Amino acid sequence: MTTWVGVDPSTRKVALVAFDGDKVSMSAVILGGSGRDPGICYRAWQGTTEFCESLRDRSLIVAVESPIMHHRNVQTAIAIAKVVGAVLTAFWPWSQQVILAQPASWKQTLGDAHASKQRVRELLAARWPSAARHAGSDQDLVDAAGLCYHALHG
Repeated sequence: MTTWVGVDPSTRKVALVAFDGDKVSMSAVILGGSGRDPGICYRAWQGTTEFCESLRDRSLIVAVESPIMHHRNVQTAIAIAKVVGAVLTAFWPWSQQVILAQPASWKQTLGDAHASKQRVRELLAARWPSAARHAGSDQDLVDAAGLCYHALHG
């Protein structure tokens, strides 16, 4: 069995969406602290590991939003890259494939590489209504669902 997973990491939380062919599972790991808090990496790893364990599948295909390195604030870019590293480490024993997806790449899978946040919601609702309903107004879960869609169709 294969499960597809989308991950939208930030310095505040890690949004995770999984689809196993039947059901959609979503989780948001709240990291707390600030980007300079070394504990956010541990919390990102721990929460992602717990999410993987809940899926009970070692054949994950995962799309993680790649850190944007042209971020204006270097400290924020470094903090996001560290969170992404912790997330990737958590997925290692559970995954058959991990994709680092640039925002334009996964958004193009939905139909518009330059989609705004509102447009991503609209595109997701048109292509995967059940995931859009589950994500509701949480933009991080909407983005993670878009990344999951990219893992499945990209």
